[in-house]
Amino acid sequence: MSPAGTTPSTAAAEASAPGKPAVSTERAAAWRERADAADWAAIRADLDAHGCALAGPLLTPDEAGEIAALYTHDSRFRSTISMGRYRFGEGEYRYFSEPFPDAVIGLKQALYPKLLPIAREWWTRLGPASAVAGQPAAVAGHVPRCRADEVHADPAQVRRR
Repeated sequence: MSPAGTTPSTAAAEASAPGKPAVSTERAAAWRERADAADWAAIRADLDAHGCALAGPLLTPDEAGEIAALYTHDSRFRSTISMGRYRFGEGEYRYFSEPFPDAVIGLKQALYPKLLPIAREWWTRLGPASAVAGQPAAVAGHVPRCRADEVHADPAQVRRR
């Protein structure tokens, strides 16, 4: 919920502004609890089977509204991608610039410890690093599989149609 006297748009625009203190302990704890409540065994199994997984709701509707309200604040984004330009469909998405919104910071902190063991396991399965930019030698074999399965992971972004 937005602080008293502010709209979600105003609160979001002020979130993580330069000089703003770190994410509140209370908000960080809520995101950590939601991340902890996810079924990580199922997430791991879905990632292994499909290359993607659903974690369940990590943001409240108010928190999602705060993030969505940032879309019109061009200064909060480092780039905007037109999907039609690259024949990815319609619409656009944007990459946040720093400082990131509190929700992004809090969720990164909550999810990283859960995702790191999965990433390390995948790294081990992919094999030793190749001489090409530190990429695993077996990556080339996995990319066609992902394309064939139409599995595409989106980076942290806000997308609007």
